Amino acid sequence: MKTAIFFLIALVVLVQPLKADIPRFDVFAIRIGLDTFYLTFESQGLLQNNDFCYYDYRGEYLMEVSSFVAQQIQIIGEKEIKAYKSLDVIDLTKVNEASPEFKDITPYDEDYCIFRDEIILSSKVIVNKYEILFAENGNTGGYIFTAELSEKDNKWISKNQIDLLWRVRGKNGMCTMYFFGKQGNVKEKDFEEYKKRIVEKEINYHTEIQDILSELFRKRVILIGFCSC
Repeated sequence: MKTAIFFLIALVVLVQPLKADIPRFDVFAIRIGLDTFYLTFESQGLLQNNDFCYYDYRGEYLMEVSSFVAQQIQIIGEKEIKAYKSLDVIDLTKVNEASPEFKDITPYDEDYCIFRDEIILSSKVIVNKYEILFAENGNTGGYIFTAELSEKDNKWISKNQIDLLWRVRGKNGMCTMYFFGKQGNVKEKDFEEYKKRIVEKEINYHTEIQDILSELFRKRVILIGFCSC
């Protein structure tokens, strides 16, 4: 992808008063036989030094990652476990630099994890048959994103100037939308039309909104962010 091509990023972010209600999650890669899967559970603390241990904010030891994962699988019991076959990690550095306000809403999120290829595993398949490959702190829950967004987009994001272009409050008040990119990439009149369509359809994000986002992606517009529902 040529570096001369500039994209826009549209971020949908939960309004400030609600951010404390949204939990953070961590990412665990496990191997079963020859297959690798990704699990996610609510965060229990800081993961650092790649030593598979949890620590509190003061650096005090809390627990082993292996014990925590085993405990979660035991709690699930006979129920099926949701896992994923692939993971894309989106670097939020340039976005956070472009908007201190966005950074303040998601102060601990340096990356955004996109899980793909969901698969349901039987707990019987997992218990005592898995190896933990890595464990990392994830990000705040509730993000939404353009379906086409992937880890390969980190390259052009890191090489281009990203500016905060527009800020839009969602129709139901649950989301605030931040649009980032290169100044002049989208005409104001065109943006107003997209804004109208997105605000009107945001309640049906998984269907109608994604159709609009795919259209925007073809125009080199990308959305990443989160809402409360």
